[in-house]
Amino acid sequence: MHRFHQGHGLLSQASQSKRPLEQYSQIKDGGLSFSKKLVAHRSCVNATTFSSGSGRWLASGGDDLRVLLWDFHQEKVNAPCSIFTGHTANIFCLAFSPQNQYIYSGSMDSTILKFDVTRGSSSITPASSIRSFTGHEAIVRGISCLPNSDDVVLSAGEDGRVIMNDSRVPTFSSSPGTLQLDIEVTDVACHPEADKLFLTSDSAGNICLRDTRMAFDSSETGRTHGGVVQQYLTKLSRRSDPYVIQPEVSSIKFNGAGQKFAAVFLRYLPTIYATSDEVPLAVCSGRKLPDGSPIPTGQSTYANSCTIKHGSFGGLASSHDEYFCTGSEDFRAYCWKIPDLKVLEDERIEMESDEWEASSYRLTTSFEKDSEGGEKYYGPMELDTPVFRLTGHSSIVNSAVFHPVFPQVVTAGVEKYMVVHNPTPTAPNGDEFEATSQEVREVTPHSEEFDAEYRKMLISGPPDPFDPNISESEVDEKTLKFFDGVIRENEGSCLG
Repeated sequence: MHRFHQGHGLLSQASQSKRPLEQYSQIKDGGLSFSKKLVAHRSCVNATTFSSGSGRWLASGGDDLRVLLWDFHQEKVNAPCSIFTGHTANIFCLAFSPQNQYIYSGSMDSTILKFDVTRGSSSITPASSIRSFTGHEAIVRGISCLPNSDDVVLSAGEDGRVIMNDSRVPTFSSSPGTLQLDIEVTDVACHPEADKLFLTSDSAGNICLRDTRMAFDSSETGRTHGGVVQQYLTKLSRRSDPYVIQPEVSSIKFNGAGQKFAAVFLRYLPTIYATSDEVPLAVCSGRKLPDGSPIPTGQSTYANSCTIKHGSFGGLASSHDEYFCTGSEDFRAYCWKIPDLKVLEDERIEMESDEWEASSYRLTTSFEKDSEGGEKYYGPMELDTPVFRLTGHSSIVNSAVFHPVFPQVVTAGVEKYMVVHNPTPTAPNGDEFEATSQEVREVTPHSEEFDAEYRKMLISGPPDPFDPNISESEVDEKTLKFFDGVIRENEGSCLG
């Protein structure tokens, strides 16, 4: 067991705090066209997050039941500096506490574990948690720390519970508050500045802004309204269809100041909201290539129909987090530049029912709102040209996180490695970045042999990385085939 200290291999304090804008003028010209792999996990990497401030730490967790800690202030980031263990099932979500001293992790084992970064240990003797929370009875899908406390974390689970977990409360005591909903909760996000506000999303497609003072109030009023102060419009209407669709929300994410957030929907497009406005302002699509030309015939583009996706806002070495990035099922990650909220509001279209049917609005789907005078339809601005598409993966990309200072994005998914994307061959934390191939692997075509193997894996589940009877290369190959089958099974199901 050791404590971290400034020493050989670490960047100087000046290097840590300096935003290297001058070194990265290539961002606008070539995007993040160089990359390197971080290889230490043994299976799918489901969750990644950077510590706040200077972004020294990257935490990652996945199906190998471990939380790995990476030091991005080293001169070369090649291996985790610490490993934390304790979960008995796949890890789905991670969060740093506001002061970056603790990491919270949520898992399929229904527990939340709290790890102390300063007690991190090497791979020889992994460190265990300093606290566990066991208030959930199903998969923990989301965790988020209150902005003013290292000890209080909200959690969301498929048992319909949103729980306020407090490390200061004795282990044998009940949690300070539990909000019980009648639907699976898919994510939770604390407002980064207003410490009483938080977002929830659920499997029925609802997104609500709530107040902790009412949400965890045990009175009749609190139980009835669940602390909701704003519910956001998520109902989708397609032309000529007699019904509305409310897609499940995979995840939600505030930007740094909390004036906007992104919702990543299952089978629809990432959608941008102003926190103060119930109607969405923009949807992010991959209709065009970054140079503005149409997607070539036969080439796949952004899609999310199979796995849980997470995204993040960032500034790419700027203090303005004007970009949003998330993963996709075409084995890429997509990054869009989000215009000012006023620009998006001015571009948004509002229509009556008859106007919507006859509208030339390019998207075939709009957001529908019930009102006393009849339905209203809203067409958010379509951001159809990503600023760049990130490659380097051979299967589904589930998450993308921006470094808070360096112009870097880390992507991860169903493979056992993460990819660090950078605009140049060198960076303050490494000089071994290589040009990333823009070629993307084709999904395995249908065949009797492939279909039979996929059906077999559906029954038995994806390959087990801990199975001593199967080699590491076989696990990798079978994992790719399994998710190729999942993609094939869900082809054409996206609305966007």
